[in-house]
Amino acid sequence: MKKRTFELGLFLLVALFAAFAQPPSAAQDSDGNGTKTDKHNYIHYTTALPADARYEVIQSEIAARWTFRLDRFTGQVYKLGQIESGQIVWEKMPVWKLPKTENPSKPRFQLFVSGFSAGISLLIDTYTGKTWGLGVQELKTKKNETIAVTGWFPVKELKEFKDSKK
Repeated sequence: MKKRTFELGLFLLVALFAAFAQPPSAAQDSDGNGTKTDKHNYIHYTTALPADARYEVIQSEIAARWTFRLDRFTGQVYKLGQIESGQIVWEKMPVWKLPKTENPSKPRFQLFVSGFSAGISLLIDTYTGKTWGLGVQELKTKKNETIAVTGWFPVKELKEFKDSKK
């Protein structure tokens, strides 16, 4: 019953976001010859927001369970979830090696959620190019137990990957 309630609540929340999402036709512009051309190709669902907005809600078009809220100033990512009581909540997700941002005042981070696979979801620091991928990794606890953790892990540059193999 709780799962059904969660699915209904999530459906209603997604419908609300979809109602305010920018339709693809709104992203068309004239190419100078009077014809309409696509200015943006939207792969994920997102709300239309001002350029200086701090927060953005983004959802994978293939799975509503991959709905995120991004703090564009700090890079912190939250996943939409539900607690036992049925309350919908934002769960803070771990982002490994996220740089500290002192007094952030403008957007710095961007989130890409693939329309093909939730496994191809990327967080990027638009200042440095540093990128994190959504994934599950097994980590050791202080008690030496292995647990699976879903979070954002650094994506290595090819040179870094080759150097770490030496």
